Amino acid sequence: MPAVRTCVTFHCPHFNITVDEPYFINPGNFGDDLLRALLPGLSARGLEIIGDPFQEDYGWVQAFLRDERNYHLAAGFRPEDRQWLIWVEPEKRTAPEVPWILHAVLLDLPGVRDIRWHHQEDFDAGNEDAGAAEPSSLG
Repeated sequence: MPAVRTCVTFHCPHFNITVDEPYFINPGNFGDDLLRALLPGLSARGLEIIGDPFQEDYGWVQAFLRDERNYHLAAGFRPEDRQWLIWVEPEKRTAPEVPWILHAVLLDLPGVRDIRWHHQEDFDAGNEDAGAAEPSSLG
């Protein structure tokens, strides 16, 4: 199992979860404003943002580069537990600092609470109890 967690869940009341915007492809597919709120902090911490967030069937995606590696941040809202979900999708292996950069930006956003980081494999298997407060254990 990789040392760094790449999937994060959290609560935050400050983003749209009720209004289907005219540009939404799928109704109820929220997360574009969340990604847009993250962009300044991600950019300030060295991620090269590519284009604008775009919608997929499962949520919203933002492309970026770090050390000439391509990544996607995918975000969506889980109405069943009223949590936001973001995961890092690397082109190859995730550089360990990328989740830490996202973690720092999340901590700076007003209203973010109950941050839980997960290994993608655990999360996909429904094992959210294995989550942690940070992307990895250092030390």
